[in-house]
Amino acid sequence: MAIKRQILSDLYRARLSRRIVFWIFASIVLIEGIILIPSVYRRERELLVYKQELAAAKASGLLAQQVLPQSGAELLSRLRQTQDQVTVGGALYRADGSLVGTFGEPPNLTFAEVAKGQLGRFSRAQRRYDAPWEMSPLEGQYLLIIRHDTTAVRQAVIAFIGRIAGLVLIISFFVTGATMIVLERLLITPVLRLRRDLLQAGRAISADQDARLIKFEAAKTYRQDELGDVVSAFELMLQQIQSDRQSTTG
Repeated sequence: MAIKRQILSDLYRARLSRRIVFWIFASIVLIEGIILIPSVYRRERELLVYKQELAAAKASGLLAQQVLPQSGAELLSRLRQTQDQVTVGGALYRADGSLVGTFGEPPNLTFAEVAKGQLGRFSRAQRRYDAPWEMSPLEGQYLLIIRHDTTAVRQAVIAFIGRIAGLVLIISFFVTGATMIVLERLLITPVLRLRRDLLQAGRAISADQDARLIKFEAAKTYRQDELGDVVSAFELMLQQIQSDRQSTTG
């Protein structure tokens, strides 16, 4: 039991194992972080598109409930009813690009930018997203640009990052823990045994004893790998040292 506690204590202090485990842990976190960045942007984009579609569906349903307005001013007045905590404003343009009017917070996105192919403008600092909606009942006649409050999107993205980060940490701890166990069995413990054997052999040689009679821990394990070669070289070195000492004393 004491030997086992000593092994665990040595394992905790083993600098090699700590370095290997640290770099494995850091590598996993780094690669997951690199993968996470585009995932966050993709998730953010999905949420923004959902907001855009939701606001457009609300405006479409509002127009479908009654007879379509005959003038832009009447249409703008009806669209003001779509304003809520998420749809915080909008701007209505005619097909020729002239502005009919705005309601709530005026969007920064303009008709000219939409005409050039820009499908949205997102401001993380202001937590606003401007996006156009070509109203199907009035397609080709008007263009509505809606301003969305993206506070909920930001909260959802933070929650998404938290879930992924938690999963990454769980995976990292599991992999590094498994690596620690494998290192302990295949590398660290045999190296620590060999170190103790070297110290024991050194003390025996200093005391003018025959170190070949000592039952070394490392000799109990025969391995066909680099560490096994080191153990064999240790035993061979010990044999040569004792043979030289006997030749000298003889």
